[in-house]
Amino acid sequence: MTKISKCLGYLLVFLLIWIHHSNSFAKALRVTFINPGDHVFWMDVTTFMKAAAEDLDIDLSVIYAGKNRLQNKNRIEKVLQEDHPPDYLIYIFYTGNYAVDLLNKCEERGVKSMIINTDVPKQVASIVGEPRDMFPSWIGHIVPDDISAGYNLLHRLVTEVRNRRGGTEGEPIEVAGITGSHDSTAAVYRNKGFADYVAKNQDIVLRQNIFAYWDENRAYTVAKGLLRRYPNLDIIWAANDGMAMGALRAIEESRKAAGLDVFVGGMDWTKEAMDKIMDRRLTTSFGGHFMDGGWALVLLRDYHSGIDFKDSMGVRIQSTLSYIDTKNVENLRLSLADRKWDRINFKRFSKYYSGEESPYDFSLERVVQELNSQP
Repeated sequence: MTKISKCLGYLLVFLLIWIHHSNSFAKALRVTFINPGDHVFWMDVTTFMKAAAEDLDIDLSVIYAGKNRLQNKNRIEKVLQEDHPPDYLIYIFYTGNYAVDLLNKCEERGVKSMIINTDVPKQVASIVGEPRDMFPSWIGHIVPDDISAGYNLLHRLVTEVRNRRGGTEGEPIEVAGITGSHDSTAAVYRNKGFADYVAKNQDIVLRQNIFAYWDENRAYTVAKGLLRRYPNLDIIWAANDGMAMGALRAIEESRKAAGLDVFVGGMDWTKEAMDKIMDRRLTTSFGGHFMDGGWALVLLRDYHSGIDFKDSMGVRIQSTLSYIDTKNVENLRLSLADRKWDRINFKRFSKYYSGEESPYDFSLERVVQELNSQP
């Protein structure tokens, strides 16, 4: 064998070993995310997913849904009808026959799907079952624990009022809620948590819980009406940060002080909410669920590479909403507010890339640790 042949042989062996051990040769993976709206929350979901996709070698496409359900349906169907549809589809659960139709179309086209953020309403659950049950291509479902979030949000607001009054219980606390939409499981579940807390605490006087359809301006109008009708209102509980911002505007115009006269809390961890918490006008915000799209990509990358998340997490995964308040906002704001998700090494969250056999850890603490470990 000539020296050149030997060199070529050694080179070939080296390349084969390197290819075998290198994580850079993950199986090609194409994912389409159906972004349901232009709300700041969904922009946060998308930017987090894009950072994850970059690290995980995923070709991510984002389709922005239309303003109405028909537009949205048409755009998703167009994706599924492509000559080369994506390997996976990530979307929220849409109510009505449309939801079942979409699951059927994914089955027909061989496109696996994962649902995030929303749950399956009870009236539809008997039809669609659980992931991998009646629809094998529907492989997973990540849904926030919105009931606990609704309950805990009101609990923290009531605690602030009691602390303001010297920690005494028994004195009536007047509460009003501003919630999302009738057809959203997020709103339904958060409302349930809100109602459960009211029912368990005899000193809570519930005035109203009014739908503002996730919209800041509608919430502002609703809050103005609430403050007129109930001049002694202590708390406005809002099902998202946008509506909480509307409530703050109304309070300030009423010449009351948010965080002193009326306590307001929301959900989503928006940058604006963090700023208001720093100013002590917003009491608290529950969130972290905007990261669920990124965690879905981690699970899909592992699944596509032969590591099924079902074995360690099951097919229905419940994410937890954590709170930010005046006590922890300064530290968390430094890590989260600038939204520089490219500082996270998402490969460390993946079993395929990291080689870790321990359970998945998508906790806030782990995310902050990752963000703070990078310059």
